[in-house]
Amino acid sequence: MASGGDKQVEVSIAINGASVAATTMQATVSAAKAGSISSIWQHDFVTGDYIEVFVGNLTDTTNIIAQQAVLRIN
Repeated sequence: MASGGDKQVEVSIAINGASVAATTMQATVSAAKAGSISSIWQHDFVTGDYIEVFVGNLTDTTNIIAQQAVLRIN
């Protein structure tokens, strides 16, 4: 978090612009306590498919600072 105490955040994976509800995971983080969230999903890709990762603050409007993301595709 950019500032403040504990905040509830979530991460979701979207495929072709549609969020996959089963991939939504939550964690509690703060400016002093970074968090780590893992989300997995299996998808058979075809030409033109695309993936997005969404991060949201469920507590208030404090900005989220995402420092690192790892996307692994097999």
